[in-house]
Amino acid sequence: MWVTQQEGVAVWTLRDGELEATFAPGAGMVCSSLRHAGDEVLGQRRGLGA
Repeated sequence: MWVTQQEGVAVWTLRDGELEATFAPGAGMVCSSLRHAGDEVLGQRRGLGA
């Protein structure tokens, strides 16, 4: 697990095998990214700022 910034919000990224999920605890624990084998599988719409 590591913590970075995304659109000015601290996000936590968790990885297990080929699956990687990024969550923003300060934005209601929203999942801002979900990747499988390096491919984004989560629809991004307007991002965390929305």
